[in-house]
This record gives sequence, C-alpha cells and structure tokens, in this order.
Amino acid sequence: MFNYIILCILVPSIIFPSPVEDFLNPEKKEKLQLLLKIRFLKKILRKKNT
Repeated sequence: MFNYIILCILVPSIIFPSPVEDFLNPEKKEKLQLLLKIRFLKKILRKKNT
C-alpha cells in the first residue's frame, strides 16, 4: 500500500515537468520541443516513403 502511494506521487512529478523548471531553464524546454518536432517529421517522411 505504501509503495502504491509513493508511485502515485512520483509518477506524475516525473511525467509532467514543473512550470518553475521551464521558467528557470527555457533552453532545455526549447531543445525538447525541437527534438519532438524532428521525431515527428521523421515519422511523416517514413510514411511518405513507404
């Protein structure tokens, strides 16, 4: 039971970044967005090529 409670607290904090971290470290957020865009574009290109 205790492990379940800890999981319920930790998992959202890991999955959803805090707004404070985004504010203090905007470069990290921009890099992440750029990586996600690149992955998305690669997927689109793969679908077009097949």
